[in-house]
Amino acid sequence: MRQLNLKTRELATPTRVSSPAPIETVTLPTEPSVPLESASKGEVGIIVGAPGVGKSWFLCKIPNVLVLELDPEGLRYVDWPVAWMQITSVAQLRGAITQLIKARDELKYETIAIDSLTTLEQMLQEEVSEEFGQRFDRIGHGSGWVAVRTKLIKIINATRRIEKRIIFTAHNTKLLFDNEAMVTIELSGKAKNLVGAAVDWIGYLRKDEDGIRVLDFRHNDVLEFKSRNPFLAGKIIKPAEPDVFFKACYGQYEEPKAEEEEGE
Repeated sequence: MRQLNLKTRELATPTRVSSPAPIETVTLPTEPSVPLESASKGEVGIIVGAPGVGKSWFLCKIPNVLVLELDPEGLRYVDWPVAWMQITSVAQLRGAITQLIKARDELKYETIAIDSLTTLEQMLQEEVSEEFGQRFDRIGHGSGWVAVRTKLIKIINATRRIEKRIIFTAHNTKLLFDNEAMVTIELSGKAKNLVGAAVDWIGYLRKDEDGIRVLDFRHNDVLEFKSRNPFLAGKIIKPAEPDVFFKACYGQYEEPKAEEEEGE
């Protein structure tokens, strides 16, 4: 039998040539400015509330709004015309966002609303399950949740490129700490913190003791909502009407002085 004569060749180990760390000459700024690539041309916010409190109702009352509806019956009780598109998959949502980015200079819409973040997280779990080829609760070592969080933040960040006002909705939940309940956004695990850092404001839509809808931006021992906008931070907007809310965004709203509401 003929034998092959295999020869091996040792590869020389490359040696690193030591050299001084490079130094580049730079010009320091002489006055304050906002980097163009970092300047916000829109904002992203979340309206959080219990099912049926009026989140979709609020969205549909916004002038010049386009609603991307993820919930199958999200607009069931809206009885006036509104521009909307039913979204049945994450792929469709990505496609809609892509088209909105491409057409942003010609869009007549001033606000893009996405209803809801809670449903989007569920859709992403289904997408991740398909990618891993198994049930979501069978994906080990938390890999499924990491994938969902990564996809969720990418979608939120992508909406900023539309350069319009972006408003998500989400359900609220209550967390127990030392027998005290804190009302917060209903998202899984670390997703809540990452989403909170990625958006500009989170408001709690609820009804007060008189049955009037209010938007609550307080952050305390029982409420976990916030706003980077100083005109909204810590405020209660009443009534929760789009025109009142937008006035508040620009510092043109004064809270009723006689009202002293306690966190729920």
